[in-house]
Amino acid sequence: MIVGMENEDEPIAIVGIGCNFPGGEGIEHFWKVLFDGRNCTKDIPGERFCLKKWYDPDQNKPGKIYTRRAAFIDG
Repeated sequence: MIVGMENEDEPIAIVGIGCNFPGGEGIEHFWKVLFDGRNCTKDIPGERFCLKKWYDPDQNKPGKIYTRRAAFIDG
């Protein structure tokens, strides 16, 4: 038996959630983004990291990324 799992048949309730996702803050924005089918990717901003240093269009190039877009959480 796993320690702390003695009452594993006892029901539990999840009563809250906190989250941040690309396209908004909180669960309401998350569901709206999904419902609307929005694409929350954007060009990688220079203040995140130097794309020139890491980007290469060859996806097989070791140590590089081959995309110029990503989904970022602001804040």
